[in-house]
Amino acid sequence: MNTLILCEKPSQAMDLSTVFAKKKKQNGYMEISDEQLNVSGFLTWAVGHLVELKEPQEYDEKYKNFSTYPILLEKDDFQFKVSDKTKDQFNNIKKIFKENKIDEVIIATDPAREGENIAYKILNQLKVTDKVTIKRLWLTSKVESSIRKAFKNILPKEKTYGFYKEGRARELSDWLVGINLSRHFTKISRELGNDGVIHIGRVSSPTLNMVYNRENNIKGFKGKKFYKVSATINKDEQEVKTELKNKFDSEDELHEFLFENDITDLTQKGLVTDIEKEIGYTMPPKFYDLSALQEDMNDKYKISAKRTLEIAQTLYEKKLITYPRTDSRYITEDEKEMLLENIDYLKEITKINLNNELTNNSLINPSKIEDHYAILITGNDFNKVDLKEEEINVYKSILQNVAMNFMDKEQYETTTIEIAVKKLMFEVKGKIIQDNGFKALLNKQKTSEETIPNFEKNEEVDIELDLLEKETTPPKRYTEKTLLKAMANPIETLEDEGLKSTLKEVKGLGTPATRADIIENLKKNKYIQVQKTKFILLKMVY
Repeated sequence: MNTLILCEKPSQAMDLSTVFAKKKKQNGYMEISDEQLNVSGFLTWAVGHLVELKEPQEYDEKYKNFSTYPILLEKDDFQFKVSDKTKDQFNNIKKIFKENKIDEVIIATDPAREGENIAYKILNQLKVTDKVTIKRLWLTSKVESSIRKAFKNILPKEKTYGFYKEGRARELSDWLVGINLSRHFTKISRELGNDGVIHIGRVSSPTLNMVYNRENNIKGFKGKKFYKVSATINKDEQEVKTELKNKFDSEDELHEFLFENDITDLTQKGLVTDIEKEIGYTMPPKFYDLSALQEDMNDKYKISAKRTLEIAQTLYEKKLITYPRTDSRYITEDEKEMLLENIDYLKEITKINLNNELTNNSLINPSKIEDHYAILITGNDFNKVDLKEEEINVYKSILQNVAMNFMDKEQYETTTIEIAVKKLMFEVKGKIIQDNGFKALLNKQKTSEETIPNFEKNEEVDIELDLLEKETTPPKRYTEKTLLKAMANPIETLEDEGLKSTLKEVKGLGTPATRADIIENLKKNKYIQVQKTKFILLKMVY
């Protein structure tokens, strides 16, 4: 049986070729065979999108005029073409089909909607018929053992064909929205005397709208004064401060409240009426998905979302981590076993005696994995790979994230003291860390402690009240981290219940793998720019 294996890029094919007993390099492909894997034939690759949608003017000359629209096509009317930039590689693949009887195609592109779409566009352009069996190699790690395992568990076409349909629907809808609305709003802009093109996108425009709305809220914000009551409690030569939860719109309202509660003097005696102690736990953070990794790297190292994705992709190519373009923070039993196989490596790098079991078994949840499990380490030693400083920082963050899930929970004791002042009730809270657990790895084990003096029930304490005047603050401008969060969960920015329901179903704006590019394109088109880590709008948007 003649098999053709189709990868997404040359480096992917090179990694795959390591498992074959026999291989011979040719122009744009390899001849391969391996009895153990039951494969004989050809290994070839795309270079990204070999096939792309035609431009409007290629359907009709009249669409050369940018003011001519709408351009409305049914799904079967869309036409594709071979990209001029990569036509040589397309012809190499075409030559294989022309000169050989191919019985089977194994799609080995990136295990995602985009990878599926890239493969089927090539096969459709080549007019590959149903006489050729199509299978799917679902590969989420580039280490040899994972490649061999994937070949043993090769999937039928039907298992992942839905991803192609989703990827194609996204590509066609992006084309329709982008082409038509960009022309429409550019026409309006030019009628108002502006130059240039207004770029409209299915995901980019709603994202820009969030930044625009936030900017308007900041510019239109008017601070409002409010008033609170604070208390300073003197005990054992220590001062403990707390506030009532009540907020008052005016000083008169505040003074009336104090009068109603028999407070006529700011110097008071308080009575400890209740003391409650409770043991609490903090679980280690979930495994990273791409969004969580991007947010963390922006927070810790000010690395942009796009750069984090590029670094993660490099680490994946270097076989140090698993597939990074995932939206799941969960794993299956198989991944748990893989991590346990690497536990000695984790112990060696972290210098910590890790547990041999996951702390939080709820992270093993196949139902929360749509196509890829969380980002994990492979166990290959990063010290043996040439990495730049940024790459080391990202890798170590992923390694730490994995290691923390084999460490104990943080254990702490909270103490809640209730102190009565006349008719008022103040609450004082303390927190003592009893076991650092996973936080020992972060060197943050003491930052969350809130020490308070020892109080006794029915004890009388000296209290000094203070009347505070405060003012509401405007919303903060988006940072890359907070904008990514808003894109992943835009529901909080909406009032329309219908839109909320829709976005809840589709998991927000874009995907973890596309959000970084969306933000970069908004910068490139000069709609937003970064100023002291905050996104600000440029004049063109107004």
